[in-house]
Amino acid sequence: MRPLYGGEGAFLPGGEAKFEFALKTEDGKEPPGRHILFVKVIGPGGRVLRHYCRSVEAPSGRGLFRFRLARNDPPGEWGLEVRDAATGVKGSVKFSVKPRG
Repeated sequence: MRPLYGGEGAFLPGGEAKFEFALKTEDGKEPPGRHILFVKVIGPGGRVLRHYCRSVEAPSGRGLFRFRLARNDPPGEWGLEVRDAATGVKGSVKFSVKPRG
């Protein structure tokens, strides 16, 4: 399986970041059953921001992860690392936090 991600790609401090996940089998189908995805949020400089990390339920391989950025979160390139608990399949996505202005 390979994870697919969707999100706006750029967010403001104090705003909500939202990402949808869809696991797909090699032939492009959604896997049956309930999956649990572990989501790690990586801030600028590669530091894991544990207060944003959590597990997400993904029935039939589909899930939603959202979190509200703090108003003082630093701008820059951020990332998510996602791992399916059942299969160990991993994926990642980058996104930007823009300066407040």
